[in-house]
Amino acid sequence: MGGTKPSTSVATFLAQLPADRRAEVERVRDLVKQHLPAGYEEVVSKKMLVYQVPLKQYAETYNGQPLWYVALASEKSYLSLHLMPIYQDSVQAQRLKDAFQAAGKKLNMGKACIRFKTADDLPLDAIGAVVASTPLERWVQIALIGTPALNMRLTDDELRAVLARADTIQRSSSGVTDIELESFIQAAEEVGYTRKSVELALRERLGVPAKPPAVGDLTFAKSADDKFYVAQVLSSSDDVVRVRFMRGGEHTVPVTELRPCSFLPGERVVCQWPSWGPWTCTVVSYDAAAQRVKVSDGWSETREFPISEVWLNRPKKAEFAGRTRTGVFIALIGAGLGLGAVLGSIITALLLR
Repeated sequence: MGGTKPSTSVATFLAQLPADRRAEVERVRDLVKQHLPAGYEEVVSKKMLVYQVPLKQYAETYNGQPLWYVALASEKSYLSLHLMPIYQDSVQAQRLKDAFQAAGKKLNMGKACIRFKTADDLPLDAIGAVVASTPLERWVQIALIGTPALNMRLTDDELRAVLARADTIQRSSSGVTDIELESFIQAAEEVGYTRKSVELALRERLGVPAKPPAVGDLTFAKSADDKFYVAQVLSSSDDVVRVRFMRGGEHTVPVTELRPCSFLPGERVVCQWPSWGPWTCTVVSYDAAAQRVKVSDGWSETREFPISEVWLNRPKKAEFAGRTRTGVFIALIGAGLGLGAVLGSIITALLLR
């Protein structure tokens, strides 16, 4: 997902294509527009026809660019159709694969990118169903919540039980105690979230590391350019940590300017992607011995980077900026609204199914 300000019109984009390519692109474009839910806009971005959420509808994207939904491109030797609704949605992806098989058509697909020569290579009804699957409002909600919601499947009875349990926790959370936090984590575990993922989500939401980093640990530390780079802890005190950045240089930073560094699959980091520039990617795997991380660009390509070459951007809102460690944990105890927001995201994820 992502994009740049369109530099040409759709008509100009189509006119610049060879006649045979233009005919096939227009066939698929007509299909997309026929099934596209209301509200998405058609633009030309990164040499593709892109169907995206207008910034006026949703501006708080991770890269400040419009949220992509579908894209259609003319590559050197093939055409490509990017269907973001099937990215990490195993159910929709499998339906599409089954449709290709039933139609006797060969599927050449990455995570969300289908490569083809002509529109006849595609099961057009199935493609149309994917395009029509997600109204704009729901696509924005999925972006706000995150991809785990896409893979959750609950029966009606399970949904009612989870919501009843969540309601009990919500009503009892006038202040956040250790008991209430534990109840929240247990409720999330009951619907399929692991304890580790919930604890990580809570820490990221509150903007603090789980515990003081130990000497030798890796952490994301804030640099002078306001970005967070991978660094190794050299020494640690109550409120500050001395680190050595993997890209070079040492620095003393407050603990409030550290972020957890685990490179778990599914986490998001920024990389300098060839021909794209800075790009927010998803972690696929991490080789601790080689200190290299494998990431996906969210379309169909994966690459490996040294951990010294990845970073986190500064959050838009630094909730605990300038506080000491003691102040952060005092704020954590009184973070009822923050907990409610996280709980609300889980409930919304359930209701979206």
